[in-house]
Amino acid sequence: MSEFIGIIAGSGQFPRIVAENARASGHGVAICGFQGHTDPALAEAADAFAMFYLGQFEKVIAFFRAHGVSRLCMAGAISKPRALDLRPDMRAARILLSLRGKGDDALLRAIMGELEHEGFSVVQASSFSRELHCPKGVLTRRSPT
Repeated sequence: MSEFIGIIAGSGQFPRIVAENARASGHGVAICGFQGHTDPALAEAADAFAMFYLGQFEKVIAFFRAHGVSRLCMAGAISKPRALDLRPDMRAARILLSLRGKGDDALLRAIMGELEHEGFSVVQASSFSRELHCPKGVLTRRSPT
């Protein structure tokens, strides 16, 4: 088995597809999911699996470090949390308070920036699932002009 890759998993089938393809490529897979968002059965597709509450940023980092993860990706949807579902630790609270803009994009960029600051390389989920890429060449009977 080569390197362990990390998956920050939301809902849906996409995290499972990424995990299964990464394992088929010889990677170890460490998946962190979130209570109320991630299907616990996803553990079957992982070498290491843990569930957290949204906002437990330090625990997510510690989990990935404990499994030697250097590259990680995000896969699956996270619905906007209700106020009582969010349990931010001090680090997550600092990230939330530092947001310059509002909206999903600003939050995701801040989270990715913090993960990269911790030494993780955040990559596209499709980099572990090559069959999700569009094949090269013309896909229709008629070539573009």
